[in-house]
Amino acid sequence: MIASWLSALFPPRCLECRSLGARLCASCLARHSPGWQQHGSLRVFCLGHYKGGLKQALLRLKEGSDPVLLDLLARWCVEQLRNAGLERPQALTGVPTSARRRRWRGYCLPSTLACQVGRLLALPVFSEWALQGDPAPRKRLGKSGRQSDSLQFAVSRHPPERLLLLDDIVTSGATLAGARQALLNAGAGEVTPLAWAGVQNLLLDGREAGRSEVAGKPGGRRWPGSLAFGGGPEA
Repeated sequence: MIASWLSALFPPRCLECRSLGARLCASCLARHSPGWQQHGSLRVFCLGHYKGGLKQALLRLKEGSDPVLLDLLARWCVEQLRNAGLERPQALTGVPTSARRRRWRGYCLPSTLACQVGRLLALPVFSEWALQGDPAPRKRLGKSGRQSDSLQFAVSRHPPERLLLLDDIVTSGATLAGARQALLNAGAGEVTPLAWAGVQNLLLDGREAGRSEVAGKPGGRRWPGSLAFGGGPEA
């Protein structure tokens, strides 16, 4: 009751255009063009570019949990997945973060976003894996440093055959590539990387994206597939 009273008294403003009504308004989100981006050797399906209100939203979530903002980004992700026509996976998973980040933030942002999206799509979340060691924050490394300083992940259970691998931001693609390879080595058949925001990379056209190697094994399904996302409580 207190939260609704405060919301009525102090309605949220869009982080980008400052209009009243939502942390990120529909008009500002519509400026982003979801699609495949090239990051290093990996092609990643990105919901937008790391700029404007989307950048501010992700930076705010890196400082601490915000349930309203998490729900907004999760619902936007579900909408874009359905519009893109990607094949429905068997499960979702978020890139594990270091113990250092979990202590600082109080939660793992990619895994929390995966749980929110999974709830909306009625899909399970695979969580039986972790980042090994306690590496320093990646933002301290340049692009070449991120690519050369590979992270190691330990998977404790056989993952589902088809996984959608989620991360908040992709820059060099090294973290997503390492996480994806760890899941493939553990037995996953198809691991498709998705990020809410890509940093300074060009969008691939649809035809090349359809030919991109994302399925994980030679001869696997190509993306986007014919079976669209659907089902769940929001269908």
